[in-house]
Amino acid sequence: MCSADTAITSALSLECILTLFASQSIFNQRLNHPLKRRYQPSPFFVLDEIDAALDATNVARVAAYIRDKTHAADESFQSIVISLKDIFYEKADALIGVARDTDRGCSKTLTFDLNAYN
Repeated sequence: MCSADTAITSALSLECILTLFASQSIFNQRLNHPLKRRYQPSPFFVLDEIDAALDATNVARVAAYIRDKTHAADESFQSIVISLKDIFYEKADALIGVARDTDRGCSKTLTFDLNAYN
């Protein structure tokens, strides 16, 4: 893929992510909005590799936004982010890894609480 295609893909990905977050934020803030009666904001998000097409700068921006929203006192934003980029790892409260357990022939999970390191 050439750099122009990469830039367009990154911009479109960022636009989709921002639209998702904006719609959530608008309905959380406008309690008297007519659509509020029909629309209930999502209690949490599962975001699977939303950063795949983003450059490092925008990955950092999205990760910082998610962290800020998660820690804001007036927000009830919860998320699980599946990512292969360490920028997200740096902003995480916890890491959960899935690995193959060859002895038992199944998967196992590893959990690391990172709050002690912040």
